[in-house]
This record gives sequence, C-alpha cells and structure tokens, in this order.
Amino acid sequence: MIFETHTPDGPIAPFIESLIHFKHFVPDHSIERIVPTGHIYILFELDGQVRNTFDAEDLKPDAEFTRVWISGMHRNYISISAHEDSEMFVLQFKPFGSYPFTHIPCEELNGKIQTIEGELGTELLELREAMLITETSAEKFELMEKWLLQRFDEAKAPPPELVEFMQRLQQQPVANLNQLIESYPATQKNLIDQFKKYVGLTPNTISAYCALTIFYNASIRKKMYAGPILLMIVVTPINRTSLKNLNIFLVLIPANLFLWISIRRIRTFFL
Repeated sequence: MIFETHTPDGPIAPFIESLIHFKHFVPDHSIERIVPTGHIYILFELDGQVRNTFDAEDLKPDAEFTRVWISGMHRNYISISAHEDSEMFVLQFKPFGSYPFTHIPCEELNGKIQTIEGELGTELLELREAMLITETSAEKFELMEKWLLQRFDEAKAPPPELVEFMQRLQQQPVANLNQLIESYPATQKNLIDQFKKYVGLTPNTISAYCALTIFYNASIRKKMYAGPILLMIVVTPINRTSLKNLNIFLVLIPANLFLWISIRRIRTFFL
C-alpha cells in the first residue's frame, strides 16, 4: 500500500492541514464509520470506483459519489463504503481554512457531502484528470499546491482576530472557552457570524474537537503508545450550547487524525 502525506508551505500553509494520497488499500470490511474531526475535506477518487454513503440507522445506501466531492463539517459520524484496491487523494483544510479556496461560506457545507458545481467543480475535475496521468504522490502534491496557489483569494482569508481566537482555542479548549469569547475584540454576534462564514460549526463544538487533538498530541509526546495508533475516548457534542450531553466512542486514532471506525468492530483504517 502507498500512503503519503504532505504539508504545503508558503502563503497557503496557514489554511491547509494536510494533503494525503493513498493507493492499493485493501480493507477487510465494506463500510467505514467516520467520526467528525472539525475539518472540511475535498476528496478525489482516482480508481474509477463509486463511493456510497449510508443511512445511519438502517445502513442502506443514501447517496453515491465519484470523481470529486466535498465533505463539510459534521456533528455526528457518517458511514461510507470501503473498497478493495482503492486510490484516493484528500485535501484536508484547517478548521478555518477552506473559504479562501472554495469561496463557499462554511455554514452552507455543514453536515453535507456533495459534488461540486460551477467553476470550482470544473477546476477540480480538470485537476483530477491531471492527477490521473501522474505516477507519484509527489507529482500529485505538486499539482494540488499549484492549484491552491492559483485559487487562493487573500481577500477571503479569515480576519486575524479570528485566526488568533482559533489558535488560542486549539491550545486552551473547553475549560477556557467562556474567557476566550469574552476576550474577543469584537462582539459575540460578530464572532458567531465569522464562525458561520469561515469555520461552519460553533465555538462550543469546535472546542471539543480541539480538546481531542490536544489529548492526542500530548500522548504522542509522552510516547504513551509506540505505534501509529492510539486508543482513546472520542466525544461528539450533540447540541451547540452544552458539553454535558455527549456521545462517547471508544476508537483507535490514526496519526493523521482521520477517524475511521468499522461497523463490525472497533477498529480504524490507518491511512
């Protein structure tokens, strides 16, 4: 199996979490259950196989996707098909990073997985065609970086105060959330409006995801587990205003924070 990741540098670096390419993945199951991580993704299918999403209750297919699609932020897990000998390319934005490139307010993508229409969709399909004729992951990363640089609209970048708020939130989630909100230089309404546009989910929900990331990074530094996967508890908020009511999932967390859970047993697909 080929698995490569890349983090861009330059002016787009503050907005991109990771670029990922994998090939020849062979799962031993047909459906993956994915826990939300607080990111927006653009996904490229490079193997000609149609992907499905499934109803959370009866696991019947409810949509299918091919070539290129976008996945917004989700509050609950989603179930997707897993395929033998699969190849995909994944663009993972930082929690506030997609708007300067997609030009789509993040709130409009909440809870959605959808194909991409218009000029953006055309550009991404052309980018996919270019990826298909390349051989290496490095060549695909280079194509993606070139497209990101061309697409980047600095005027649509989040304001510095929001970026600083997100950085502080990632360092001090949950416990200090109220203090962070009170210290925000603009009004709370302005903060909420900016979250809708540049992030999608509310500060409460994002703070929970940030807490998970801190826990994971701390455990890696302390070498709690020598391998690439760590056992931990994942919490998924089910409302916007309280962290008291939580869904608890015992999962294995891969190093790139893609959280894949088999519906047959607790496990992950380590990209």
